[in-house]
Amino acid sequence: MDELWLRPPRNPAEMRGSDVLDKLFKIVIDFLKH
Repeated sequence: MDELWLRPPRNPAEMRGSDVLDKLFKIVIDFLKH
């Protein structure tokens, strides 16, 4: 699981999915911080 986060995405679909997850994680982290 961690390897998926460390390695660069192989195709645009994966990149898009990672981008969406990245945004969601940032929102969750910001929410937890406040």
